[in-house]
Amino acid sequence: MEPLDYLFGLGPQLIYKGLRAQWGSPTLHLKTRALMSTDFRDLRGRGVALDPEVRWHFRPSTIAGSALSFGVQPSWATRPLMRYFYEVEPSQATPTRPAYQARAGYLGTELNLLLTRRESTSLTWFVTLRGMALQGAANATSPLLRDKSTLSIGAGIVWTPWRSATLATD
Repeated sequence: MEPLDYLFGLGPQLIYKGLRAQWGSPTLHLKTRALMSTDFRDLRGRGVALDPEVRWHFRPSTIAGSALSFGVQPSWATRPLMRYFYEVEPSQATPTRPAYQARAGYLGTELNLLLTRRESTSLTWFVTLRGMALQGAANATSPLLRDKSTLSIGAGIVWTPWRSATLATD
């Protein structure tokens, strides 16, 4: 089977902040993305994903300038995207990898924990812990799906060299 190309998505996001008076100041993020892949020679459409997410935000009083957020994001995808990841054409089948026809539907649920700290007006660092659960996914029986859950840890620095003289209010 051919290796997967780099995948990226573009699309709108609607953010609903009407729940901010609740504990944890939750926000609802409704995201839809058109996904494409590239090997840097050509570009191919791979389908669409719908990713609604609820995020809770906390500002710990013990660490000034820091914020902690937790998010839950189930995802659904169209058949072209599911085919890209999970389908095995009959010509690519082997004794240990049977042919499989992927279908659209539930892709999985992501859980995200993010800690950020603003060190100055131009420098912020973050640490994130992200888990993905694929139990109950539309293509859970694909021979290409080996692990039903993943866990990743990330860290980074955000540098903002320029900013508007007038900042937007939240």
